[in-house]
Amino acid sequence: MVAALADTNDVAYQHEIIDSLMRATEGRSDLKPPARWGEVYNKLSTNEDPQMVAKADVLAARLGDDAISWRKQEIVLDAFAPMQSRLAALQLLLDRRDFQLTPIYQKILPEPALRLSALRGLAAYDVATTPAAILALYSTFNDTEKRAALSVLSARPAYAAKLIEAVRNGVIPKGDVDATVIRQLGLLQDPEITRATAELWGVVRESPEAAAKEIAHWKKILTPEKLAAANPSRGRAKFLQSCALCHTLFDDGQHIGPELTGSNRADLDYLLVNILDPNAVIGKDYLLTTVETKDGRTAAGILQRETASTVTLVNQVESVTLPRDSIKSSSQLELSLMPPGLLHGMSEDEVADLIAYLRSSSQVPLPQ
Repeated sequence: MVAALADTNDVAYQHEIIDSLMRATEGRSDLKPPARWGEVYNKLSTNEDPQMVAKADVLAARLGDDAISWRKQEIVLDAFAPMQSRLAALQLLLDRRDFQLTPIYQKILPEPALRLSALRGLAAYDVATTPAAILALYSTFNDTEKRAALSVLSARPAYAAKLIEAVRNGVIPKGDVDATVIRQLGLLQDPEITRATAELWGVVRESPEAAAKEIAHWKKILTPEKLAAANPSRGRAKFLQSCALCHTLFDDGQHIGPELTGSNRADLDYLLVNILDPNAVIGKDYLLTTVETKDGRTAAGILQRETASTVTLVNQVESVTLPRDSIKSSSQLELSLMPPGLLHGMSEDEVADLIAYLRSSSQVPLPQ
């Protein structure tokens, strides 16, 4: 394929070949440059198409070109370089899967434009200094960045211990840790983390009996009068905060979980069962898959894609691609990606507002 790239000037054919090479080398770290790669790289790196140049750089890095990596590190750390160039260089470094790049990711954490990518880089490696680097800046993060940071801190037992300590010390507000993070902490199967989680947030049981009890509790509260007095606009804001990470309603939200716009939303029983007992009926496309890496990371999400060399999971925070040679074990659970306990921490009025919005027949404005 590299020889074919060297011998053609057909742009469409070049893209077809290089895209195939990109798919074939994804997640690989043991590759050597084939014959004529140097010739091909020199040819592609001077192409007028910036996408072609970017792909050539990524392939060069995957094929062990350390000079590319050094140049990209310099660009990422250059505060005077164009931000688009820094982001492109950072993407290449993320693709390298090299734990020695961790100090770079920690160094750029203070820069909002680079922060989410830096957190992705930090998530991949078990480095003792990472939790402190994140916690030192946590209060400056926006909501999306905080969710990403909590995802990193809840994926390894050692990091989770620092997360719990930060909650106890008030560095991370207790309310920032939602049902998704609490479930992730449980998936670590660490007795001390499990005990501390129960102490701070209570025990969330994923059982039909517990769900039935909670449904009955909320049916008593969500009377017709309570719902009539609720504010659907505030409920929309709560939906964007709690539900839109996975679901779409009236074109708001993500497409990880089922689309809600056409569902039986006017029925209170239907809503409560689906919110409070998400494991009652699970489509096979929404089963939770967990993967433990050899260095102790536990990732969970919907299995989005598999190749010969990688596994890709998608969840409420990110899409994460893991090399197969880094995986210690994996399993698909008879659980929904949607965790129980989503209403924990909400007041009765907040829940009523959310339900009122979910039952709306058309979109409502956000509150000012």
